[in-house]
Amino acid sequence: MTDQGGHGGSDQGRGKKRPHPKTFGDARLGIPAGARKPERPPAEAAPGRPAAAEAAPPKGPIVERRGGVGIRRHERPAPPAAPPKDASEPAPSAKVFRAPRVERPPEPPPAPELPEPVETESFAELFARSETGRPRFSPGQRVVGKIVQIGKDTAFVELGGKVEALIDVRELRDGDGNVRQVAGQTIDAYVRSLEDGVWLTLTIPKGARREALQQARESGIPVEGTVTAVNKGGLEVDLGGGQRAFCPASQASLRFVQDLSGLVGQRLQFLVAELKDRDVVLSRRGLLEREAAEKAEALRDTLVVGARLEGTVTGVRDFGAFVDLGGLEGLVPISELSHRRVANPGELLQPGQRVTVEVLRLESGKGSQTEKITLSLKALESDPWLDKGNALVPGQRLPGKVVRLQPFGAFVELFPGVDGLVHVSRLESPDGHRAVHPKDALAEGQAIWVEVEAIDRAARKIALRPISAEEAAQPAPASSGAAPRVGDVVEATVDKVESFGLFVRWPGGRGLLPAAELGTPRGADLRRSHPAGTKLKAAIIEIDAKGRLRLSKVAADQAEERAEVASYLESSGKAPGFGTLGDLLKGRKS
Repeated sequence: MTDQGGHGGSDQGRGKKRPHPKTFGDARLGIPAGARKPERPPAEAAPGRPAAAEAAPPKGPIVERRGGVGIRRHERPAPPAAPPKDASEPAPSAKVFRAPRVERPPEPPPAPELPEPVETESFAELFARSETGRPRFSPGQRVVGKIVQIGKDTAFVELGGKVEALIDVRELRDGDGNVRQVAGQTIDAYVRSLEDGVWLTLTIPKGARREALQQARESGIPVEGTVTAVNKGGLEVDLGGGQRAFCPASQASLRFVQDLSGLVGQRLQFLVAELKDRDVVLSRRGLLEREAAEKAEALRDTLVVGARLEGTVTGVRDFGAFVDLGGLEGLVPISELSHRRVANPGELLQPGQRVTVEVLRLESGKGSQTEKITLSLKALESDPWLDKGNALVPGQRLPGKVVRLQPFGAFVELFPGVDGLVHVSRLESPDGHRAVHPKDALAEGQAIWVEVEAIDRAARKIALRPISAEEAAQPAPASSGAAPRVGDVVEATVDKVESFGLFVRWPGGRGLLPAAELGTPRGADLRRSHPAGTKLKAAIIEIDAKGRLRLSKVAADQAEERAEVASYLESSGKAPGFGTLGDLLKGRKS
């Protein structure tokens, strides 16, 4: 009984669900007791079959037979279903141990993603870009460098751009074997070779072998030689070592030289133009042109209008002189040689003469390069008009020299750079007739006396009148200096007689007196009634916009009569005016 009762009690106790015990792992993870659900117990065994076989999953594939054909089918065992949770399950009585929470610092925000660089240049392009800015050289190129060190056999030359070149010390020695240059000195040289560095040379030395001459021809390096003779075709040059050469006359200088004998005995530099068997043809012109082109390129950057430069006269022509400015050549026109008139430029300049000039104009040529340059020597001289021309006054008498004859008149030089014009209408031939051309009365270089009639200072023009030596010896009439006005009465002298009237002059002016204003009968011979030199009184009746004066003898006579009448009336004590006829009669009786 006891066993049964105890067993029964055990069954009753067994039927009551107990909470699942809490493990150490649950305590670490903070899971309360009873929260973990127990695994599902195996199902009760069917009658007649062991319980283990019922619970065990089938092993191997399941084979079904359909229509006599066996089909093998694999089936995956279904996962065990979770047991239903009992809502009336009491809370576990076990204590729950929770691990202390550790406060962790906030994680930094992720770094922004940068795009990966994309390489768009090839290695060759990168290498070429790295070489940008470094000077490139070629054999025969002319360079300027500074000697940084002189060794026993080799000297180092700095060319700029972190490039050093080498040159044999023997090229730096003079005829006595002494080194002419020192460290820090600048030299002009040519690139001789680019093998094992940049090698320089001053020139191919005299006495060089044919291989060196061939190298000089290919690279453009000049050679040195001594001019030994001049023949009909050019220069004979000794290159040393028994090697002789020939330079044609057209290649001896930049311009044609009539006499080449002045080059004999000189040691010059040439370019090797041709090599034929044993013949060597040289060119000095090619070397001079290359040097001039280098100088011209540097000169163009500083060449502006108004610049004052020094140059060398290279040629003199009838129209002017050519001046070499150092690589570029300009022209000084004959009108810009001096303020005074120059008939022959050769009187002032000679080839080889050093002069200082001023740039007047620049005209572009081919390739947008400044090729036509106009120069001036006159711009550097003092202006004679500032101290001589402005001192002249109308009526002044002074000597001059005829410098140029034109159909309209003769130019007379009063001072160097100050000329005046004697119009052809003022000239007479020796027989007293009117001169058709100035050469009928004057000759170039002739000395004459003139009187200043008018001056246009703005245009720098002076009107002159030829006078005789006797008239020049007389004192000039005083001039009031006031500008002429309409109504003025002047005492004029007939200067020239024409069929339509008289040209008259007086101190301070000149004008035309028409025949209708003379008071002579119509058709009268003016040459008989008023020959040149006749003195008369005339009144100014008109001044046009150009300042030309028109006079009248009739108006002057009427004005004189009015003045006499006014003087008479004033002296007799009577008011001006004629009054009535009765008044005149009363006055006469009285």
